[in-house]
Amino acid sequence: MRGSVTVVFLMMVAMGCGGDSTHGVYTMVDAQIWVDETTFDFGHVAVGDMAARTLTIHSTGRDTLFIEELAIQGPGTFFIDEGLTERIPPACNPEDRATIGCQGTTTLEVGWIPQREQLAEANLIIVSNDRTTSPIDVQLWGNSFSEN
Repeated sequence: MRGSVTVVFLMMVAMGCGGDSTHGVYTMVDAQIWVDETTFDFGHVAVGDMAARTLTIHSTGRDTLFIEELAIQGPGTFFIDEGLTERIPPACNPEDRATIGCQGTTTLEVGWIPQREQLAEANLIIVSNDRTTSPIDVQLWGNSFSEN
């Protein structure tokens, strides 16, 4: 029986998900989130034109990462592509949350369509089950101009 327990333990550590071994003691490691950029500069965009940027969200922990909320706070006409937000309902039913497997990634399109000349600023807020770095705040800004 002892041999089969050792095999299961080694399989879990070798797979890289679900836990960590420290001095022979198996412990759970939480989900961890990391984004490749924390500031999105959309640059100079003509009024009425659209600019888009892609944000990569990484699950760097050894547990599944759940994206529980995505929101843009602040003035401006920034928006999130609906592909990921459709999987995150307002009530946030755990079975319906967007998930990223351990060591996995997903992308999120963020866009901006300025309606007038302005220096626009807002924040993209990403709430997850990462207990140490959630929420993530990505600053969004751009400068729009009129072509007339």
